[in-house]
Amino acid sequence: MFADLKDIVKITTSVEHPDQEQLLRINNVMDRLVNEHGYCPICANEIVKYVGALLNR
Repeated sequence: MFADLKDIVKITTSVEHPDQEQLLRINNVMDRLVNEHGYCPICANEIVKYVGALLNR
């Protein structure tokens, strides 16, 4: 899932104020983490931030 969206996650987590489209895509990733993989919303947010930090290295 993150491989498909790595550029979006990378851009959105590196931008202080993401635009509406970037927020929508990140919310879609978080929804998938919650609904399809059983993460709580807080954990899904932390995963997105963590993966974004890894991709920004």
